[in-house]
Amino acid sequence: YREHGKIPFGRFCGAGERIACLGGNAVHVWRCGARTLPITLAERGDMRAPEALVRADLDAHGAFAVTASAEGCVRLWEVDGPSSASSVVSRGAHVVCASFDPGGERMAVVRVDGSCEIRSGSLWTSADSRSAPSAVLTCARFSSSGKLVCAGAEDGRLWLFDAESARDPEPLGESRSPVLNVCIDPSDRVLLALHADGTVRGWNLATRTLIDTVTGTRALPATRAASIAAAFTRDGERVAVNFGEAWHTDTFRACDLTLLTRSKSLVLGAVAFAPSGDALVEAAKWAGLIRVTPVGSARPQAESSLGPWFFSDSDLSADGTLLATSWSDPTVFVFDIEQRETVLELSRHTGSVTSIRFSRDAKRLITASKDGTAIVWPVDVYAEAGRRLPGTSEALLRHYRVDVNSLTQAGALPAAAQK
Repeated sequence: YREHGKIPFGRFCGAGERIACLGGNAVHVWRCGARTLPITLAERGDMRAPEALVRADLDAHGAFAVTASAEGCVRLWEVDGPSSASSVVSRGAHVVCASFDPGGERMAVVRVDGSCEIRSGSLWTSADSRSAPSAVLTCARFSSSGKLVCAGAEDGRLWLFDAESARDPEPLGESRSPVLNVCIDPSDRVLLALHADGTVRGWNLATRTLIDTVTGTRALPATRAASIAAAFTRDGERVAVNFGEAWHTDTFRACDLTLLTRSKSLVLGAVAFAPSGDALVEAAKWAGLIRVTPVGSARPQAESSLGPWFFSDSDLSADGTLLATSWSDPTVFVFDIEQRETVLELSRHTGSVTSIRFSRDAKRLITASKDGTAIVWPVDVYAEAGRRLPGTSEALLRHYRVDVNSLTQAGALPAAAQK
């Protein structure tokens, strides 16, 4: 492991099971024999400047990764293979979605020109392409079952791509306002379309009919699409949506969609529910702030200030316990929703991070950056150790007790121990 090009001090514990390295103002403890180091995915031997990456995703178990560059090159990576080998999947127009379905059986590459390529089979070698005619797509995502790819277009329509067959995509709805984001409930009953004119349209996926339209308080340009987000509770009974403000519903039953204004005090970049559904986790768009607020309350229960940065991307782990966020900075922050605090700071990129995704089992996290690399982080190992990476010496004294064999989480050390 190399941090800033040099390691001034390193030592094995007596049993040889762990090694501790001092780099800068941080102490890193690694378990030997386990794959605990971050894995950098980058093309080697190419003397050209690296292409900035804009999309990245992991399959269900984190064994394969897909990345997309700003120039439209999509690569498939075998994360645990020799030297993390990659192969070019396709080249073309700008990529709005490059992701695996929740079950890890399919991979979709959706481009701004309306094309959608679905890959499946061993190493995703079986490809099936189709296109939405005359559509300029702005966003796309898999349904929870992986059977549909739902895309939004600049002309306000939705397009449904059948991932199980080669049928032509099905258009849905009409609106003159561009679709900035889409969200689907865990049971694939409801599709939410978030439009730039400040409206949210809920669609019944079974009947392909409009449930309801709710108008927000402001219209947002497409350049601020990253600040438009929606999230369902795990049981699909409540939904939170933000257009610069957060909403939640208490009456979401049997596809009955009613959104109630909840807060106007914070311009949001991301919103998610706590696993229990009784609290909202909100990431500020401009302030580098994450806060937890009980549903129905106007007073935050906990806040975590990360710095004066602009929000870039976020992802919620499948179990709903971890929220990873990136800002206008190379560092990625992982917030533990149950502990109500930031538990990991992952810093290895040299350019700002553009995309974050957890694997389905939440054991790995992939980050893509403008520096042209993607990094796969074994977050389960870090979380198990219960430590921040990297941490300052002050944080180590406050949070951890060190002995010759292990680094264990503890309360504040006594004054004598601190000396």
